[in-house]
Amino acid sequence: MRFIIFLFFVVFLQAEQINKYDVNVHILENGDIDVVEKILYDFSPNKRHGVFRNIPINKNIIDLISVNQDNKPANYDTYLENGDLVIKIGDKDTLITSEHLYTIHYVIKRAVFKKNDNFNAISLNAIGTGWKVNINDINIDVYLPSKLSTAKFVVYVGEKGSVKKLNYQKINSTHYKIYISHLAPHEGITFDVIFDKKLINIYKPNILWIYLYLFIAILGIYFYYSKYKMPYISKSPKYYPPKDLSVLKAGLLIDEVADLKDISTAVLELATKGYLKIEYKSNGIFFKKLKNGEDLNDEQAILFEQLVGDIEIGDIRYSKNVSIDGNQINNWLYDWGLKEGYFFETLSNLQFSFLFKIGLFLLPFIGYAFYQNFGFNFSLIFDKAIILVFIIIGVEIFFSRSLISKMVGIIFVSFAIYMFYLESAIEYEYTILLSIIPFVFAMYLSNKLSVYTPKGIKKLKYLLGLQEFILRVEKDKIERFLKEDPNYLDKMLPYAVLFGVEHWLELYIEFDVDKSWYVGDSVMFSVLAETLYDNLSKSNINEDSDSFSSGGSSGSGSGGGGGGSW
Repeated sequence: MRFIIFLFFVVFLQAEQINKYDVNVHILENGDIDVVEKILYDFSPNKRHGVFRNIPINKNIIDLISVNQDNKPANYDTYLENGDLVIKIGDKDTLITSEHLYTIHYVIKRAVFKKNDNFNAISLNAIGTGWKVNINDINIDVYLPSKLSTAKFVVYVGEKGSVKKLNYQKINSTHYKIYISHLAPHEGITFDVIFDKKLINIYKPNILWIYLYLFIAILGIYFYYSKYKMPYISKSPKYYPPKDLSVLKAGLLIDEVADLKDISTAVLELATKGYLKIEYKSNGIFFKKLKNGEDLNDEQAILFEQLVGDIEIGDIRYSKNVSIDGNQINNWLYDWGLKEGYFFETLSNLQFSFLFKIGLFLLPFIGYAFYQNFGFNFSLIFDKAIILVFIIIGVEIFFSRSLISKMVGIIFVSFAIYMFYLESAIEYEYTILLSIIPFVFAMYLSNKLSVYTPKGIKKLKYLLGLQEFILRVEKDKIERFLKEDPNYLDKMLPYAVLFGVEHWLELYIEFDVDKSWYVGDSVMFSVLAETLYDNLSKSNINEDSDSFSSGGSSGSGSGGGGGGSW
């Protein structure tokens, strides 16, 4: 019983067929293929809305000229699906039966390909292997331009990949006629036209524009960047920390970014000011609360509260048990920087705006590079675009501060470029990679943008002058300042660590300066800043914050595909 039902179902499906399939093909002077298909589709006895015709795009551009049904303009929709241009013909509100004639006129561009070192070729799947119905009475007329009168003409028939040749009739040197009475489902006909490569060249995108574009785009981006770049700042040494800035505020002003390094340096500042004592033990660093922080600045008070605010004076806390909300500290600092007029914008907002505007400017050129290589083959465009996104992500990782991030970024970009060329089949696809170079250049410059106001520049100038003195480590001056103020090293140490000059810790030993805020090994004292940073980085710190940062065969050519009813 099941076999009978299955047999009936098969017979029912096979009731549909194509009674006549005419294809008129003109190879144009530039190698484009002008195709007119006339498909006499028999729905009997089924009721259908119409037919669909899917044409593989491959690396071609397909221009659909017209679609007719029974010699009248047809209702149809087009869309892309699995790399095919799908033409869906018919009315969703109307059912039809019996025979109907469908005429589809389209042009396939960029159809010429390299056959070998001496010859180019044009290959067309005149009848695609995607049809699921029987096709009868197939007539194919192929017209060549006069310059291809000496070309070799070969026809293949059968399922996809078949190398079985089919006889044809040569009407004259530029007109060939192919006829076959019947094709079974998934059988097709492909013809190749093979000719001297000098007669018709393979499509080559105009690449001169890409170099002109690179020059103009990079120059334009740099001029746009100049509006926001850091001005030149002359530095003269400063010998005392700024009175109105904590080291957290100074850390923000010095590089427009508040990060974990600034927070660990601020812990040192709290210690040197007498609010806590740092105790180094074999199993890590501990904080001893010495007094309450009522007289601290707001940002210092926030950090102090998170470090030891919930323990009593005299109690001790293990550094790895510290829970610091970096977002709270950073947000306060950024609001302060804007409110006090040191910055006109947060750096991350300026970077986003900078890259977004440049991206919009470059998008048409990048799109044109894709179009020159792939036309409207959105499947290929999507594949390559995804790889470009990975390249950009890799570049962003490379521009991170750490050496490990730079190495990861290089690996990321290298692998993405490898994948780009692994799937490459077009000689000039490298123009797509070239088209994103200006954006990569913009990403590099975005890390050098400045959001300082004139007031911010003035304060930065003071801090850079302080940095200049700290870098010099002029011991005679330090010794003189210590005589004037025994707490001079305590006041300067957080800024020295902030500027990366951690060997200032050794000056405590060299000048025999009291360090009552520290208890522990004197050898480890010289690397205290590094150890403190390491311990805090392993504690529970939430720092997800904003920042101010060709052999021939059947089915092997252009066009083809298939279709069916709906």
